[in-house]
Amino acid sequence: MPFAVDDPSQPMRHHERMPRLSHHAVGLLVIGALLTACDGGHPEVTSPASPQAAAPNATPRCGLLLSDPALRTAYRDHEIKTGEAMLILTSRKLVTNVVVVQGVTRAALQSGAGHYPNSALPGEIGNTSIEGHRRTYGRPFVRLGLLRQGDTVLISSPFATYTYALVPGFGGHPNPWVARYRAGNARGGEGLGTGRWLTLTTSVANRSGDFRLIARLKQVKRVPSAC
Repeated sequence: MPFAVDDPSQPMRHHERMPRLSHHAVGLLVIGALLTACDGGHPEVTSPASPQAAAPNATPRCGLLLSDPALRTAYRDHEIKTGEAMLILTSRKLVTNVVVVQGVTRAALQSGAGHYPNSALPGEIGNTSIEGHRRTYGRPFVRLGLLRQGDTVLISSPFATYTYALVPGFGGHPNPWVARYRAGNARGGEGLGTGRWLTLTTSVANRSGDFRLIARLKQVKRVPSAC
């Protein structure tokens, strides 16, 4: 690893503080609030103030977002537009409960985390790849470097909730690991065999270039949605 990943317990420096949110991002925050209010919470919803919230493998409940008929149709047909909310990512270890939108444009990532459009949807054979910020826009992946083997991340779609567990290091490097950004490894999908995978990535800026912190997980459980 060419440099140390920042300690998430340290405050942000002045130039890293959260920018003003766009109207699109504010809308997604409202959706998140309605989701929680509607279903009484989400499996593995956590916050720094309540790290022992819900059980990580609780049966998923229907929320306002995931039970939306329009989203269910667009998701089934693979026709979700850039910037549209499509998933909920929760993790006790990451202390996060974030809306995942389609796309990884700057505007899309202001809403939380973004799904690479050319990667698999959760539950499909292949690699589901999600990007999120570490220092701005809610910092959903600020603790990504703290994941260890066996730690889990839940992804809830309109049809099911999928549990993914961090796999051991491979290919001569640990997991998570840091790699220089290239178009080919932006999604962290190189070297994958068959299976259902989840790759989480976040930008790690450094004077010597643009890097990605990458974590690879494998699907270990699927619970159908009650929506």
